[in-house]
Amino acid sequence: MKIWKMIGAGVLTLMMAMPAQAQVEDTYAKDGDVVTVTRYYEDGSVREVGTFKNDKPDGRWVEYTREGDIKTEAIYANGEKEGKWFVWTEDGEYLYEVVYQDNKLKNASRWKIEDKDAIANN
Repeated sequence: MKIWKMIGAGVLTLMMAMPAQAQVEDTYAKDGDVVTVTRYYEDGSVREVGTFKNDKPDGRWVEYTREGDIKTEAIYANGEKEGKWFVWTEDGEYLYEVVYQDNKLKNASRWKIEDKDAIANN
């Protein structure tokens, strides 16, 4: 029984020592008929920013990593995929360019990013 009391006390101590993580609420900003939504990770960093028009995704959408790097950049037109989308792999080794036309995949390309530091500094 003594061991359970020690474990319980240890767990309680750890719980009290951990900072409370408040859930960050998504934000919505209306400008005319366009609504910009910003979604957040639990730590408060921005996860995604995009716009809606007539309750459909419309315009540029950007998804970020927890570190703030762009993970995905996409374009919507009246709720449909349109134009060039860019997707970086989690390890940052590859960049995919995906082209949509009329909500259909038209073309896709992949590049290996050889010198990430040189790209970041340009």
